[in-house]
Amino acid sequence: MPNHFHFMVEVNNVSLEPIKWGGNLMPYISNGFQLLQSSYSKRINFRENRTGSLFQQKTKSKLLETKNYALTTFWYLHQNPMKASLVKNILNWEYSSYKEYCGLQSENLSNVALGKQILNLSEIDFKSAEMMELSEKEIENIFL
Repeated sequence: MPNHFHFMVEVNNVSLEPIKWGGNLMPYISNGFQLLQSSYSKRINFRENRTGSLFQQKTKSKLLETKNYALTTFWYLHQNPMKASLVKNILNWEYSSYKEYCGLQSENLSNVALGKQILNLSEIDFKSAEMMELSEKEIENIFL
């Protein structure tokens, strides 16, 4: 997305171990996202000959506690570029793992087997047209 990004990440015990960063203790996963944003911002700022933050808001995270909530979020993340009218078909968004889940591209972004296992997705479920339409209520529930 031009103004934000989404990741769906499985957190394990190692990713929750604390690391000292700038005098603060934080989980490895949080430190990883800080480094990602910092490195990305530095590169874009260098390329565009600018300074300052690229991101208006701090990183947010949500625990996807139920399988249904996680599955709805999974579909929302893949539909987001289409809903924002950036592409007409989800397959056309190059920064998505959708093609990987469909088996149309080698895995670069995701551990597809793990994602399918956690979300209980089969090829038929994933490619099902009716699963692609989320109601406005389902989308609202993601952000509650």
